[in-house]
Amino acid sequence: YLQFARLPKVKLEKGDVNAAVSDLLGFLREDMADRGVMLVEGLESALPPVDLDTRQLRQALLNIIKNSFDAMPQGGKLTVATSQRDGKVEIAIADTGKGIPEENADLIFTPFFSTKHGGTGLGLSITSHIIQEHGGTMQFQSYPDLGTTFVIRLPIFGSAGFRAGPAPG
Repeated sequence: YLQFARLPKVKLEKGDVNAAVSDLLGFLREDMADRGVMLVEGLESALPPVDLDTRQLRQALLNIIKNSFDAMPQGGKLTVATSQRDGKVEIAIADTGKGIPEENADLIFTPFFSTKHGGTGLGLSITSHIIQEHGGTMQFQSYPDLGTTFVIRLPIFGSAGFRAGPAPG
C-alpha cells in the first residue's frame, strides 16, 4: 500500500527498450523454466531509442509477466516481442493463460482491484501509471481460456511534444 501511496516518479533518458526487455527476461528465465513456461522472444533489431526510465519500465513489465505466470498455473507460452509502428516503439506481452473475464476488463487498472487471493490489486494500476509517466499507452486484449496480450506503446526519443527529463509534478 505504501508503494501505491508513493507512485513511482520516472527519470527519463535516452534508452534501449530491447536491452531492458532482454535483461528482464534473462533474470526470469530460470523461474519460467521452473513454472513450465516456454518463452518466445521476438525483439526487432535496430529499434530507435525511447524516452526511458529502465528501472521503472522493468517493474511495469515484471508486473504484467507475473500476472501471466498466475494465469498459467500449469505452464504455457509467454511471447514477448518488440517492434516499431506508427512512430512508437511497441512491447507486446502475450500469454496462453485463462484470460481476463469480460466483467473484469474495465476494472483491471483500478487500484486495489484483484481477483487473486491475497492480491493487493496494485500491480496493473502501478504499471499503467509508469507507462503514462513515459508518455506511453497500454492496451490489452483477452480471450477466455486462450490468453491475454498487453501492448505498450512508447514515444521515440525526442519525439514532438515529449522530451527526456524529469516527469512533471
